[in-house]
Amino acid sequence: MQSIYKFDKLNFTTAGMPLRTGKGSYPQAFDILKEMNLDGMELEFVHGVRMNLEYREFVKKIREENNYAITAHAPFYINLNSKEEDKIDASVTRIIETAKTAYEAGAFSITFHAAF
Repeated sequence: MQSIYKFDKLNFTTAGMPLRTGKGSYPQAFDILKEMNLDGMELEFVHGVRMNLEYREFVKKIREENNYAITAHAPFYINLNSKEEDKIDASVTRIIETAKTAYEAGAFSITFHAAF
C-alpha cells in the first residue's frame, strides 16, 4: 500500500488550534498556521469527538492542498484498564469515534492515553 504522506523533514505542528484563533474556527486556525509557517495541526478531541462534517471536509481539503501533517488526539476519558466493563466499552467507542473522524478529516494518525 502506497502512503499518501511523504515526511522528508521534521514537521512542526500545533496541539489543537493556535491560541491566537481564540473562539475562531478551523479556517481561521489554518490561516494562522500558514502565517506562522507551521506544518500542520493535531486535532484535539480532549473532551469528546466533536467536529461536524463541514469541518471534516474542510480540514481534509486544506491538508491535501498544503500537504499539512494532521493528527488527532482522542478524549482523555479513556481507560482500557478499568475493572468496569462499561468504562472499557465507552473507551473503545471513543477511540473508534476518534479514528473515524480523523480519517474523514484526512489525518495521518491518532493518539490516546490507554489508562490512568
